[in-house]
Amino acid sequence: MWPFLPAPGADDDGSGSVTILENYRALLAADFHPERSLEFHWYSAEEGGLLGSQAVAKAYEGRVNVNVPATN
Repeated sequence: MWPFLPAPGADDDGSGSVTILENYRALLAADFHPERSLEFHWYSAEEGGLLGSQAVAKAYEGRVNVNVPATN
């Protein structure tokens, strides 16, 4: 149903992006210095088969000590 809505990404994609950006902003404001590097990932078109996220997951396959918390 999503392609027929007037603004399909306004809530789903928009609110997800704002949530990621706010987390990033809060870490910067707190002068957070992680012990390990952090990565922030944005994905689109998950309705079409998770193509971007599947490619990233395959790239991380076999790595040791990878912690991947996710929000949707």
